[in-house]
Amino acid sequence: MSNVSFVDIGNTNIKVFENETKKIYTYDQKIEIQNKKVLISCVNKEGLKNIKLLDKNVSIINKEDYHLLEVNKLDITELGSDRFVNNIGAIDKFGSNLIIFNLGTALTVDIIVENKLISGYIIPSINLIKKSLFMETENLFDFNLQKKSKHGIDTISQINDGIGYMIIGFINEIIKKYNKNKQTVIISGGGVYHLGQIFDFDELQTAINKKVIIENYHEYDNCMYNGFKLLNSYKGD
Repeated sequence: MSNVSFVDIGNTNIKVFENETKKIYTYDQKIEIQNKKVLISCVNKEGLKNIKLLDKNVSIINKEDYHLLEVNKLDITELGSDRFVNNIGAIDKFGSNLIIFNLGTALTVDIIVENKLISGYIIPSINLIKKSLFMETENLFDFNLQKKSKHGIDTISQINDGIGYMIIGFINEIIKKYNKNKQTVIISGGGVYHLGQIFDFDELQTAINKKVIIENYHEYDNCMYNGFKLLNSYKGD
């Protein structure tokens, strides 16, 4: 796959997978793509303006590609291309029964049963929750996430710990609802890094009521990259 660049344009940042590396860019950066062929997942078209694509062979993932993911009673046309790529990569990597939590700008959940997407959820992720609090409350201010305290003794530690437990509580409730199918649980996305600022890895595994696969933020061969590879192969590279 060294001759193809994979690009994931999200609402917060842009990830570029190429030549066995992953780089993460913000929206105020211009991006030079190294390879001639480029496969793009895009949920925010503004991000395309940041990438120099004039002399590239560009393919943008669209709804016509979605037939690679089976669904049950869902309108798959509303599914973001990032979730589509992540889902097909996760099924290939971890099996046919999955609960996939992806912590990006939003926290999305996809429920896979026997290779079919049967349900999903969307809530604000960690940074959105934190940002909404200090933007809408006069006496609060932005702060850096920190390791949870034993007891919340001031406003910042109470918000910090509360956000962490809110996310963990949501994850546990979804697992409780769908675990009858004995799903493998995957937690991935950039928000894993933010969750790790609050909880140590072992604390996360203890707090979540099931053994989970936690994909590290900086890991290269994750579900999304695997999905890009599958889709590229299907398209005939």
